[in-house]
Amino acid sequence: MAGFQIALAVIFFANLSAFAAGTIIADYRLQTEIDRQALIRRENERALGLPPRPRIPLIPVEIILMKLRFAGIRRKTEFSPNHVVNDLLIINQTADELKELGAEVTMYDEGVITPDTMKENLVFSMAQGPIGSQTLLKIEKRGAFIINSPGA
Repeated sequence: MAGFQIALAVIFFANLSAFAAGTIIADYRLQTEIDRQALIRRENERALGLPPRPRIPLIPVEIILMKLRFAGIRRKTEFSPNHVVNDLLIINQTADELKELGAEVTMYDEGVITPDTMKENLVFSMAQGPIGSQTLLKIEKRGAFIINSPGA
């Protein structure tokens, strides 16, 4: 019986492989035909003296992110025993990368945030203290998206 099951498995995977290869080939052929027809259409439009169609530009991630406002929450040093420098480097490098992409980033210390003073709805946090965590849960309840949420 085991030999029969092995044979079925081999046949199944052979068929699956052939199906995948056939799908890739069919997709390639279809895309080739679409590209060929687009080239013919462009040639015909040029021959008729029609102006080229405007290209739809891709929106760079920098433009999308520059409209986003983030809040970064630094961990209190008492919750970073032996890792104060590492934790600070992590949160600062995260902020720097977001800024480089065009996002606006405001940094806060975990001990001073309140739902009233922090208006951003996108938050990345390293807070671990009870007061900072409770405050972030309140901010999350109002609809903020928090990366490293204390509620997770």
